[in-house]
Amino acid sequence: MTKQNLASQEKTRKKSGDNRSLLITAAYKLLAQQGYEATTVKEIARVADVSPGLFHYYFDSKEQLLLEVIREASDQYKRTMAQLRDEVPRQNLTEAALARTKERVAREPEWFRLCYELYALGMRNPGLLPAAGELLERKRNGIAKMLQAIAGESSEDGQSSWDALAALLLACFDGLALQKLTQPDFDLDAAFQLLYELVEPRLKSNEG
Repeated sequence: MTKQNLASQEKTRKKSGDNRSLLITAAYKLLAQQGYEATTVKEIARVADVSPGLFHYYFDSKEQLLLEVIREASDQYKRTMAQLRDEVPRQNLTEAALARTKERVAREPEWFRLCYELYALGMRNPGLLPAAGELLERKRNGIAKMLQAIAGESSEDGQSSWDALAALLLACFDGLALQKLTQPDFDLDAAFQLLYELVEPRLKSNEG
């Protein structure tokens, strides 16, 4: 095989990855802005600047694309929080983790809109209910890992002791974000400060 053929194949491979990323980025924006029902495959392809036919090359359906969008965004945030655990001293980790979560409401409101969209779709569409449950489980597991790190437990210690608190914190995070998005004047800072004051003593008492 010639060098030109190899170069051409590499260019095609990179372009293929770019097209998929462009579709996911476009879908993230449109689904968050307009909702699942109002967003069409044709519109996603137009914003991504790819042909509608390519959409079905990468994704079987709009439903599959929604799940890929949410999984990719969730994985990216998981990596961000893992970096936070590695870089921030344990004694400051509770405050830093809550601050990062609060900041996400302002920086990435579309993420929360997408989550609410999937929750609502799951309630109406039994086929999407497992995906909504998967998203909630991924969120709980991420919070539990952070609680483990704050308490000084290793990942081999398991997460069962933190599952209940992780579930409560997830309900707080999603609920507070919803209040801020629907009521821009809602005092998110005060709510997170009180949450910190409630949670920090419990975590201190469980430090290893």
